[in-house]
Amino acid sequence: MNRRCKHGYTLIEILIALFIFSIIAVIVSTALTSVLKSRGATQESVQRLAEIQMAMSVIERDLSQIIIREVHNEEGNLEQTLYETSENGSQRIALTRAGYANPLSAYRRSTLQRIEYKVSNGKLIRINWPVLDRVSDTQFQERELLSDVADVKWRFLDVGLKFHDLWPPVESLAFEVPAAIEIEVTLTDLGVIKRLIMISNREIL
Repeated sequence: MNRRCKHGYTLIEILIALFIFSIIAVIVSTALTSVLKSRGATQESVQRLAEIQMAMSVIERDLSQIIIREVHNEEGNLEQTLYETSENGSQRIALTRAGYANPLSAYRRSTLQRIEYKVSNGKLIRINWPVLDRVSDTQFQERELLSDVADVKWRFLDVGLKFHDLWPPVESLAFEVPAAIEIEVTLTDLGVIKRLIMISNREIL
C-alpha cells in the first residue's frame, strides 16, 4: 500500500480541491443565472408582443367597422359618427361601429356600439357604452388595451387620398367617415408602432 492511501490527502491538496470546486461552482451558478434571466426576458417579450397584437386587433376591428350614425351624449348634445379631440396634449377618438354581436337578438340592444379611445396614465384605454344615445346615468366600461404608452396619434385618409390630422377636417365632411385611419402608438420600451386601417363599411344608418 502506498503512502498516500495510508495517510490520506494533505491540507494543501484539500485546499486546492476546494478552490477548484469553488471556481466550478461560481461558473455554473453564473451560467444558470444567465439562463434564467434570459428565459425570463424571453417570456416578458412574448407577453409584451401578445399584448400589442391583441390591442391592435381590437383597434382594427373597431375602426374597420365604423358606420355613419350620430349619437347623443349624456348632456343631450349630438356627437358626430367619428370625431377627434385632444385632452392633456394627447388625442382621443370616438366612433360608432357596427358588428356588436347580439346572437338571436338575445339582448334588447342594437348591433351598433359607441367606442372611445384615450390615453390615461401611460395606458391606452378603450371605452364602450351599452347604448348609442346616452343619458346621465348610462354606465360605461373601460378596458386597458396597452401599457407603457407614451403617446397615440391618429391621422385620417379621405377618399381623395389626403391625410388630415383632425376629423372632420371641414364642416362639409361632418357626416362622412374617412377611407382609412392611421394610428401611431409610441411605446416607452419599443418605440413607434404604426398601422393603417381601411374602413370597409361606409353606410349611413
